[in-house]
Amino acid sequence: MTPPSEAQTAVNPALDGRVDDPVDGSVVHRSKVVVRGWHTCAGTPVAAVAVEAAGVRVVVVPGTEPRPDVVEAFGDPGLLNSGWRAVLDLTEPPGGSDDETKIVVTVWSSPDDLPVRLAPIHVTLSDEPDPPPAGEPPIVGSLDEPTEGEVVQPLVRVCGWAIGDETAVSRVEILANGRGFGPARLGMPRMDLAPEFAEPHAVISGFEQLLDLSEVPPGPVHLVVRAWAGPAGPVEVADHWIELDPGDQRANAPRQANKGWAERRAILAARRGRLVYDEARSSGGEMNLGVVTHSLQLGGAQLWLKELLVRSGAGRTFPCRVLSFSGGPLVDDLEAHGIEVHVSQGEPPPDAESYEGRMTEVAMWLAAGGHNAALVNTVLCWLGADAASQLGIPVVWAIHESWRPDELWDSLFASGAVAPEVRATLAPALRRAQALVFVAEATRRLYVGPVDADRTAVVPYGIDLDEVGAFCQKMTREAARLAVGVDPAATMILVLGIVQPRKAQTVLAAAFAEVADEFPHSFLAIVGDTGDAYSEALVEYLRRRGLGDRTRVVPVTRDTAVWYRAADAFVCGSEVESMPRTLLEALAFGLPVAATSVFGAADLLADGETGYLFEARDKDAAVRALRRLLGSDKADVAGVAAAGQRLAIESLDSSGYVRDLIALIDGLRADPTDRPADILARVSARFAW
Repeated sequence: MTPPSEAQTAVNPALDGRVDDPVDGSVVHRSKVVVRGWHTCAGTPVAAVAVEAAGVRVVVVPGTEPRPDVVEAFGDPGLLNSGWRAVLDLTEPPGGSDDETKIVVTVWSSPDDLPVRLAPIHVTLSDEPDPPPAGEPPIVGSLDEPTEGEVVQPLVRVCGWAIGDETAVSRVEILANGRGFGPARLGMPRMDLAPEFAEPHAVISGFEQLLDLSEVPPGPVHLVVRAWAGPAGPVEVADHWIELDPGDQRANAPRQANKGWAERRAILAARRGRLVYDEARSSGGEMNLGVVTHSLQLGGAQLWLKELLVRSGAGRTFPCRVLSFSGGPLVDDLEAHGIEVHVSQGEPPPDAESYEGRMTEVAMWLAAGGHNAALVNTVLCWLGADAASQLGIPVVWAIHESWRPDELWDSLFASGAVAPEVRATLAPALRRAQALVFVAEATRRLYVGPVDADRTAVVPYGIDLDEVGAFCQKMTREAARLAVGVDPAATMILVLGIVQPRKAQTVLAAAFAEVADEFPHSFLAIVGDTGDAYSEALVEYLRRRGLGDRTRVVPVTRDTAVWYRAADAFVCGSEVESMPRTLLEALAFGLPVAATSVFGAADLLADGETGYLFEARDKDAAVRALRRLLGSDKADVAGVAAAGQRLAIESLDSSGYVRDLIALIDGLRADPTDRPADILARVSARFAW
């Protein structure tokens, strides 16, 4: 990279960066003077940049121009948002319309620091229009939601599609009034575009992003969609003007329709209050654990719960019952260990009356079981925490979802699925819980503020390492290859987990398509197909891309160990994941792993030492990760795999989190005012990653 100028280092030695365009002496069109560059201070993107010429001044923040070249040069993914871009219209500038002018860039490293003014850039203004691009645009697209002129709230979902002429887009970014919000989610299904576009990637060309416009001034907002594909980009593929209204119209309307709700809720709460009895709140005697969970399907949070209950002896060494809002194969597993399971309704209550009714049902279930401790699994079960707290039962709440509390509704539920009165019950339920437990520090930080930090704790995840070792002793790699029907000579990349947008299997498939010819013996296995629209688009893309003999998409299965044993490497593309269980399992099986540098994965893995990290929501980053796995020196990759397996053996056995969680639940039963950190310290909690 070009070194910083003497002017900027003299004022602030920690300031680094440069102005890339225009260079001194350039000829630029006066109606659109594009000024771009990147700047950091002490390794962090600066706070703001002002660009001024002929009396026209524009202030921007870094992040409006992603800079993968800066990331590559310094080896720091955090510098991707160090880039900035400003556009000046000098057609009729206040300072006059001379042909010669100078551009002055001023940088603020932080709001409290003095600004640094960089050396001026002399340019010549031209009235000649820029030459039109030759041929068809390299990327085409559309912004579908919100629609032109739509009035939106500060949290708004933006979605559309973008198609490169030769390859799937590698990155999409939405700007609001020139401000970037990071990369959008890629690879969303768009089967409706298949008849219109011959490109194989059209069926996975959708994008979406939840924008937080709370810091954008109310009024007109200009949304711009930019996309990158291959060497092309950024290309502005679509734009809309929308209207930002900070008032929550969705919240106001239902409140008008439920004026008597406060009185009704008081009546229902009084009836529920009759369920409280001394035995349920007693700290004496043995622990009687009531568990409320969202599902007993084969997901990571569900398997976390099963491992906890089975290895702790729940149902046999102490009474335990489970209430789940949907069933699944784990029902029989828990019942076989003496844990009584009750399956209730699944969907979140749509309105306040339904919520109170459901919460009363849960409270009755807890009271009937004589439970004196409650474990709530996932934030989706907040009504279980609400019910237990109002009964006076101490609550330990395991939260796996890595969204801020205010983002949960738009991230997990369809618009309008949860009434405002129901959404409002989450915050007090979080505050009343005796402990909120997380598997990753990055997820815990999302909740500090809405809840007291003293009531939060990180208890790192683990798996049963003895089971992994026993399986490897029982089945060889060759036998596993035969069992799954994959050529023993192929280099098999495994992607395992429920196929869904946040796990980005379509992006990984598009990345594999780009390296398949480069590594002709490579094979991609994706395990976790659910048959939904996203899974269908994934399968159709691979078919249209002609990769049917180089890939396999497998339905959700309980028999995952054979796939790990058959694999040569593992990739996790999740963009939202506190701590993927699949990542821990892959490490334990001795596979070299590549994972997105989000949440717990970034804390667990050291890039190039115990695994490989790459940026989420970026197909090109996934391509580079696959090349590292497939193209690096075999001895180096084997060394990384061995180091990752040592990490698993030394610190990832589930006995640690089982011991800590049970001690925490029982400790809070004895004294609900005790701090979770103090209880965990007393049982010598495992070291944090």
